[in-house]
Amino acid sequence: PVNFDNEKTFKAHGEEVASVCLERHNQDKGSNVEFVEVVRANYRGGPRPVSYITFMAREKPDGPLVEYQAKGMSTLDGKTHPMLCRPAPPPKPQNKNF
Repeated sequence: PVNFDNEKTFKAHGEEVASVCLERHNQDKGSNVEFVEVVRANYRGGPRPVSYITFMAREKPDGPLVEYQAKGMSTLDGKTHPMLCRPAPPPKPQNKNF
């Protein structure tokens, strides 16, 4: 569980999860993507709390902003474990018959 006390806001938690997941992504892919800002965040509590983060990032030094998705699990010892980090898929085209 995540302790959202005065020291750590939900936004700060989202930034931490995104950064940890992005660090693993950079290691695995050999890329140099840097975190910019959190766009959305969802937290699912329980015995295995999971955070879902949508954030903006860019390839260093001056690449375009790209929306990324991250998923991380927080454990009882306070550590964040990356589960997923990827560029967000492009939006599906909307049906124009409606």
